[in-house]
Amino acid sequence: MRKIDRRIVIIVSVIFILGLAYGLMRFLIAQKEEPPVRRSLESRRYVKVESVKYSSISSSISETGRLSSIAEIDIVAEASGKIEGGQVSLKKGARFSKGDVLFVVYPDEAILSLKARKSQYQNILASIIPDLVIDYPEAEEAFGQ
Repeated sequence: MRKIDRRIVIIVSVIFILGLAYGLMRFLIAQKEEPPVRRSLESRRYVKVESVKYSSISSSISETGRLSSIAEIDIVAEASGKIEGGQVSLKKGARFSKGDVLFVVYPDEAILSLKARKSQYQNILASIIPDLVIDYPEAEEAFGQ
């Protein structure tokens, strides 16, 4: 047999097998019994209704207990230092209004801390200048020597 004849036989065989499979599938589907149709049971629910009567209702509420605010406020200091009380004592239930001084921050410690850091910076800078003069001799005038 030649190659072309062999290819034709293979193609025809594949088409025949696919056709046979399709026919068998249709036959088996036709043999299947359809399930019986169930009727849905209709159920009715009864609800008691009343007609609307428009009227005004007045109610008074009196309660005792503790109240809490809706919004919580976090107070953060912009500067550090010693804190001393202001015009209002900050105890539970104390009242104050806008503009009342709650406490006073004395910045003495913060100022002294800033001066100490500035002194440390100047000491470190003074120890580095000789190295900079050696590394960059053309910029010696900028270092102030």
